[in-house]
Amino acid sequence: MDTDVAYPQNESLVHHSPLGIDSLIYGYLLIFISVFILTINGVLLFVIYSSKYLRRRQNAFVVSMAISDILNGFVEGPFIAHLTLKRPHHLMPQACPLVFSVNYCTKASISFSLMALSIERCVAVSLPLKYNSLVTNSSCAISIVLIWIISAFFTALPLLQDSFIYDEEKLKCQFEGHTHRYTTDAIILFIVFSRILPMFVILICMSTTLNKARSRFKFSTIIAAVPFAAIPVAYPLNLKKITIKALRSLLHLSIIFSVLTIVCCVSGIGRIIRKDDFPPVYEMILEFVSLSYYFITPVIILIFNKQYQNRIVSLFCKRCRGTNRVEQDPSPQHT
Repeated sequence: MDTDVAYPQNESLVHHSPLGIDSLIYGYLLIFISVFILTINGVLLFVIYSSKYLRRRQNAFVVSMAISDILNGFVEGPFIAHLTLKRPHHLMPQACPLVFSVNYCTKASISFSLMALSIERCVAVSLPLKYNSLVTNSSCAISIVLIWIISAFFTALPLLQDSFIYDEEKLKCQFEGHTHRYTTDAIILFIVFSRILPMFVILICMSTTLNKARSRFKFSTIIAAVPFAAIPVAYPLNLKKITIKALRSLLHLSIIFSVLTIVCCVSGIGRIIRKDDFPPVYEMILEFVSLSYYFITPVIILIFNKQYQNRIVSLFCKRCRGTNRVEQDPSPQHT
């Protein structure tokens, strides 16, 4: 179940044998997904680290998302698999709060990091002459620090006045309070400010970026036919690369992220209204939707971004390094 939208009275982290599937199959499937999350994000980090052309300012937000994915890959899936396979009657008191905190914090940091990346691309296309002064190493570093601080803040809110404990009878983690209004309000606040608000900002930025990129590319094409080179040269960006095709990885990622966010937020609001858990079938779907947050970013980037593809090919094919090498470009690269 997606823990970040769970109703506080019955915040479950696991349902045994959903859909009638044997608990062993369900548990090992969760482990497989966790291993995939760690592997695909590890590949993404290695590709960025090993290529000097990909170690650029905007990719710091991609690294932030990958770190969030890896942190959750070590915690959420293995923990639920442990409850499913072992069915322990006792857990350390810190186990449930730790999993809850990691789950909430990483999802919030992914939302804010993707929002920051969308804003950065919007600035790059809309204000190309001011890009280098607005987007600097210092501003990116400060943004990432603020992202993690704000994520930790919203994560801590539900735990300030309520306890997230392990129920030995139900074999699941849940909030101790049964009518605690503060916990409900804290979870709603988390959903609105760390999930819904970033989603709207991302969609607005992507719409603005695509419109500006389309018009700017047409403008640069017209100018290229006129014997005046001053205007195109004045732009610090390679205008031909700032197109819909160049931004397709971020566009696909934004769309999929928005769909997943809507599903989780609607289910969270439904749980608050119902004041009860969903049927096991839906709970299992929510759990896989929750885990999909942590591998969708590297999958989309590695599929649609040519720079990352070329770097992976060059790492495993020595003969391809000369032909598939990403040429150095002083302008900010797309994501």
